Amino acid sequence: MSVVIPTFNRSPMVPASIRSVLGQTVATGVETIVVDDGSTDDTVSVLASEFGDRVRVIGQANRGASEARNAGVREARGEWVAFNDSDDVWAPDKLEKQFRFLDAHPDIGLLCGNGIDLTSGARVISPRRARQLACEGGASLGEMLIHSYVRTPTLMVRRDLFLEIGGFDRSLPVCEDSDFFMRALLTHPAAFLDEPLFSMGRTDDHLGKNSERRCECAIRSLEQLVAQGTGVVDRVGVQRLNKSLAYRYYRLGRAYEKSGKRGEAEKAFSVAVAKQPYYGRAIFSLWRRRLARAW
Repeated sequence: MSVVIPTFNRSPMVPASIRSVLGQTVATGVETIVVDDGSTDDTVSVLASEFGDRVRVIGQANRGASEARNAGVREARGEWVAFNDSDDVWAPDKLEKQFRFLDAHPDIGLLCGNGIDLTSGARVISPRRARQLACEGGASLGEMLIHSYVRTPTLMVRRDLFLEIGGFDRSLPVCEDSDFFMRALLTHPAAFLDEPLFSMGRTDDHLGKNSERRCECAIRSLEQLVAQGTGVVDRVGVQRLNKSLAYRYYRLGRAYEKSGKRGEAEKAFSVAVAKQPYYGRAIFSLWRRRLARAW
């Protein structure tokens, strides 16, 4: 078992992330790899002084979290690979719960789960949706098209499967976890474990806080999946695919509105309506933007 943690200029936070991995109730045979993505702070010295040879540190020029994770997996020695982020903390029994599930479901090569949002104390995935996802067949591509339920710190995957899929898309600064999961679901069974496997911290520099970027990357991910001829249209159908894209473009339009980009917002709402002509919220938003422009 190998655990990969990418980090960039997070020396105050990454030790807690690493301690949560080293302190697992199932710790025997677990390799911890930290990929330093070109940090310019004291990350390297902090890791050396606190963890010594208990952690493998791999350095690289700054290429982003996706490429850092990919590099870590290439160096990993374990049959299975899991991930943590440098500002998140695993539950002490995270690996134990996941291995117990995988022992009972040997056909599963890909697993994710729930977590706790430290900003609210609530579960990352709402209880109702989590119960649905935890049902047999719940970890489905169709559900992923509407709402992403993948959080990188809960992701566990066979290393050979990860390499076969091609790893994380380094062109996506965010949404790379859901993008990977969707590509994997096209050919491999996966599951969702409704357990709080980690605590989610969100720092000021966290890329996911930029709602515009998240929406843009979510759209790019799905459109790439279609353009690459992966068979996603055959799997989910044109209607469901268009519904997903309409929702994503509507969310993008709302994000543009919040930042004052009215022209971009109108374009996004137009695409949403074109994808799903009876999408009420998108229609209302589009006409509201057009009326505001006319006045």
